[in-house]
Amino acid sequence: MILSEFSVISLFYGLGLASSKWYLIHGLQVYTLWRNLLGAVANIGLNIILIPSFGLHGAVYGTLISFIIANYLFDAINKKTRPLFLLKTRSLFFLDTRKDTIFMKRQLKVIFNGK
Repeated sequence: MILSEFSVISLFYGLGLASSKWYLIHGLQVYTLWRNLLGAVANIGLNIILIPSFGLHGAVYGTLISFIIANYLFDAINKKTRPLFLLKTRSLFFLDTRKDTIFMKRQLKVIFNGK
């Protein structure tokens, strides 16, 4: 049971990994620091609250919630990272991402070709 709950965490871990690259491409590396600090504080707080009541399951749920906060919801807060939040939302809910793919290809051409 714990393993299946932990597998959901890997989804949000992957989102965090991908968004780190997005931050780097857009020169927003400082947001990686703030996002990780927010996630750490949330995880510690949730573990203090949930572990005494739910044990190992509380730790897993605390980690899951902190990953959702740090690697998904954090991007909704800032105007500069909101396009990334929308991209993550579309991919999480299997919405049409073709427009995003075209947009990302154009951005990569600008970055690598200087045009």
